[in-house]
Formats: sequence, structure tokens, C-alpha cells
Amino acid sequence: MTTPFAVVATPSEMTRRPSGSVIGPVHVVVGGAALPSASWHDFPVVVLTWWCDAVARRRRRMVLDFIDGPCSLRLELAATAVATIWFVDGDVERPCGVASLDEVRRTILHAAEEVLLECQRRAWTAADTRQLAHARERLARATGART
Repeated sequence: MTTPFAVVATPSEMTRRPSGSVIGPVHVVVGGAALPSASWHDFPVVVLTWWCDAVARRRRRMVLDFIDGPCSLRLELAATAVATIWFVDGDVERPCGVASLDEVRRTILHAAEEVLLECQRRAWTAADTRQLAHARERLARATGART
């Protein structure tokens, strides 16, 4: 049995710094637990670019890093396309559950699409948003989703 996994980004609450960096809420929910927390703010464009690339490669070990703080999720892929998920906070690791790689990929892809649409709506174009668009396309190809 797998644990529900979801990436939660709230594009409507994103803001853009004068430097062009986009900041906003982004976290992961694994089995009902919000990681790092439900109120976590980070750089969703950059973080989702990394996450798209990490899961598109489908390696045995994948890391979903956050920028703010020493937090990440580590996914250990089994032969059955099911990943054991660990939350890493500095030197402390704790198991969170087991999720289908397809579900992980699907929810990351969806969050990336929502963030890109909001950036497009607000005319926030920069190297970061172009990189996310390319990473989203790579992940969509890897999953067989429409681009």
C-alpha cells in the first residue's frame, strides 16, 4: 500500500523580488504530513525545476531539495516503481512513507504547470521560468504526458 503524496504550491500567493526571483508557498504532503511545513515559503520556480529534473531521470535515489533551510526529501526507488520517502532536516532523517513514482511525477508536473501559468499570467519571464518550462517538458516526455 502506498502513502498519498502531493506537491502543494500556491501560485496566487507568489511574489517577485526586484532581482526577479519568485518566492511563494511550496511544500510536500506525504501521508497527511506537510513537509517542511504547511506555511513553508521558498523559491517555487527554482525548486520545481530541480524536482522535475530529479524525477525525470528515474534514478534509484532521487533528492528533492528545498532552497531555504537544510531540508529535502530523499526518495529510494524500488524495482516496482515505488519509492520510499525520507524527510531530511539537516542531519536528521525520518521515514515518511512509500509512494508510487507515477504519483510523485504527476503531482510535481501539475505544480510546475500551475506555477508556470501564473508566471505567464503576470508576465514574469526570466531565465528561471524558461528553465522550469524546459524541465517540465522533460518530465512530461519521461512520463508520456502531453507537452
